This record gives sequence, structure tokens and C-alpha cells, in this order.
Amino acid sequence: MPKRRIISTLEAVYDEEGVVFYCDGEALEDMEFGWEDLADEELRSEVAEELAEYVEPEDTEDVDNPVQEISTALRQLLRTRVAKAALAELEEEDGDLHEGLEDEDEDE
Repeated sequence: MPKRRIISTLEAVYDEEGVVFYCDGEALEDMEFGWEDLADEELRSEVAEELAEYVEPEDTEDVDNPVQEISTALRQLLRTRVAKAALAELEEEDGDLHEGLEDEDEDE
């Protein structure tokens, strides 16, 4: 399963089902999301705010706005090949979930 560092001690581990977040190597309880969840801008903002609470202030001294950094990293996760494939499959079933996310092709 691919991993991506989100900010400081925060990591995302993801597959075709979705993303699980880890802080200091420990899975964060109730912080497991499907791709369709993270495609929702409002929920993604809430996730970014909650994730920022798990990171110690001294670990983000170099970051002006940790929530914004996390939000940007979450949006980048949606641009990975794994996320695009999962969202495309969901789109076939439910309609357009990832409109506007095709502008970059970032991949791990």
C-alpha cells in the first residue's frame, strides 16, 4: 500500500478502497475514509482540521497554516492514479464525484 507524508509526523496510507491516516506510526481511530468521502470538499476541509489537531505544535513550527497544508496534501492524494481509478469506478455507478480534479497528474 502506498504511503504519503502529509505533514510532519502525519502520514496517509492508501489503496483503491481509500485512506487511513497515521500519526507517529499509529493509526488514528475514526480517521479512515473512502475516496468518495475525500472528494467532498466540505468533508475534506473538516478532515484537514481534525488531522491538524493530532500534530504537535512543535512539529509544525515551519508551517504557517497546518490546516491549509493538510488540505492541499489531501487534494493531491485525490490526484494519484489509485484515487483517480477508484473515483472513476464510483463515477460509473453514482455520477461525477471528481469533477475538477483532473488538472494535475501527480502520482507516487
